[in-house]
Amino acid sequence: MREDTFRHITELSFGQDWDGVLARWNAGELPMTPLVGAVHVVPDQLDQVEPVAQRLRAAGFAPRYALAAFNDLDVSLSAQVTAALTLASILFLGAGVYFLATWRTYVRLARRDMGILRHWGADTREISRAYAQVLRRSLLWALAVGIVVSLVATTLAMGPVGGLTATGLNVALLLILFCSVWYIGERWILAKPLSEPILELLRKNREFQ
Repeated sequence: MREDTFRHITELSFGQDWDGVLARWNAGELPMTPLVGAVHVVPDQLDQVEPVAQRLRAAGFAPRYALAAFNDLDVSLSAQVTAALTLASILFLGAGVYFLATWRTYVRLARRDMGILRHWGADTREISRAYAQVLRRSLLWALAVGIVVSLVATTLAMGPVGGLTATGLNVALLLILFCSVWYIGERWILAKPLSEPILELLRKNREFQ
């Protein structure tokens, strides 16, 4: 309600202008009860609700508004989302470390085959491409499964809208993890044995077994 609207209603109620009503009120001639039982303030924009409530509190009023409960709920949901994303990040990181450890073992077991292929004249780049395809295929399967599981879990926990948002964040984390694991697995773990002499590959393979 605008101030001029309130004044107009008051003047009509008491049958005199605003200054006269105010003078009688200050003199105690009017009933010492609120002139209006309640005033409803409807902001034009949702983001104006909290600033309006703060101004009313500063003026000595105790406004009650539905958005306060939603703010508390939003804070609670934000904390839950943060905790869920933190847990997901830890799980994804653990999965990435486990994958790299498994891939490292696989490459160490394959050193004998690499040595034999190089002995028979196979090009190092061809060997690298063959094993890199195995790495990429495994990572793509893991990425697809991670996206599906993330979508189902977040949708069940947070609903369709919140689930899609959380899934988007999880997919971004998965893509970062995918690129990191692929780079480390191919450029470091796979490239190291391919640069070693053939006899060294065969010797290390025997020692590892």
